[in-house]
Amino acid sequence: MKIIGIITEYNPFHNGHQYQIQEIRKKEQADYVIVAMSGDFVQRGGPSLVDKYTKTRMALSCGADLVIMLPTCVSLSSAESFARGGVSILSSLGIDCLTYGCETPDLDQLRGFASFFQNEDVLFSSFIKEKLKKGCSYPLARQEAFTDYLNQHSSTSPFLHQAFPNSTPNPKLLSSPNNILGIEYEKAILNLKISLQTSPMKRIGKGYHDTDSTHEYSSASAIRSHIFSTNDLP
Repeated sequence: MKIIGIITEYNPFHNGHQYQIQEIRKKEQADYVIVAMSGDFVQRGGPSLVDKYTKTRMALSCGADLVIMLPTCVSLSSAESFARGGVSILSSLGIDCLTYGCETPDLDQLRGFASFFQNEDVLFSSFIKEKLKKGCSYPLARQEAFTDYLNQHSSTSPFLHQAFPNSTPNPKLLSSPNNILGIEYEKAILNLKISLQTSPMKRIGKGYHDTDSTHEYSSASAIRSHIFSTNDLP
């Protein structure tokens, strides 16, 4: 028996989410798919567009076997704590594999960055602080700091050699929001010291921040924007 876990907000549930459930079931030959979902409030503190009961019915009708609600303290947390909370809960339920959507489903890269950030070099931390002082957001500061660090210390850093033994890190991967969250899932598994397979899936359709609500696989951001501006479903 194989059980797949998904950590999500479903704000709102859309075609891309249905595609993920159906495809991961086929890809991994899964017997069950368990979803750990944010409830009525989501990251950054906003209310969910759709209430938790409706989101649950949507997920169950589109292929999920069980939906559990993430505690509000997890749903409202940073990406790091959101990932750690979700991974911990699904692991305790006995899942065999965690899947997540991302822009670059390259496990060597995602796990490499997770390992590097888990055992962060003090020198790299100083690079981030300098970027933050210049007014960069944290994701941008980390990406630019890593690029500088890689350019200056690629041949001498034991942290890089340990995290990326068989590949060269690609800092551009750090610019994509779902890649960033995927790295946090991988890092959570390392920090919790659990044995858990992961199976990242490439996002299809429009990008995370795209505003086109007419596409078959529009982003959740586009759907929310359309509903807020027109008070109508796309």
